[in-house]
Amino acid sequence: MANEYWLYSEAEVTREQVLAQLAGLFDAEHTDFGLGRGESLAVTAWPVDSGERIEVARDAGVAEPKVGALFRLRSVDTIETADRETREILDAVLALLRAYPADAVLQFDTETVLRRADGQVVLNSDWPGWAEIPTLAAIVAGYPARPLD
Repeated sequence: MANEYWLYSEAEVTREQVLAQLAGLFDAEHTDFGLGRGESLAVTAWPVDSGERIEVARDAGVAEPKVGALFRLRSVDTIETADRETREILDAVLALLRAYPADAVLQFDTETVLRRADGQVVLNSDWPGWAEIPTLAAIVAGYPARPLD
């Protein structure tokens, strides 16, 4: 089973710009659907224009979503690999938010991981990944955290 991280942003950015930024961050190859790195990571991006995705983004706190990205962490062989890949996904999302500043939300499946609003990134202190994944400690130290759901 894959772990899925969903990013929705109000940034005025194209799918191609998002994928170009992420390709460099992940050292990933372009595929028919977006990007891929080995067997463990797949990334795609799209303009948010379907009613269902707009509603999901709005429910998560992004009023006017314009672009979405899906980071799919497929089966990995060790917990350490999964933790490393998760850290890389979060680092890449934060880099995207710096490169294309706008209100945004990152969800793990349907649970909010972090939100950017009013120019500030806030971590969801209730997301268990912050406590369960040791490699995320540096991210936790760099941003404010509070319950977001």
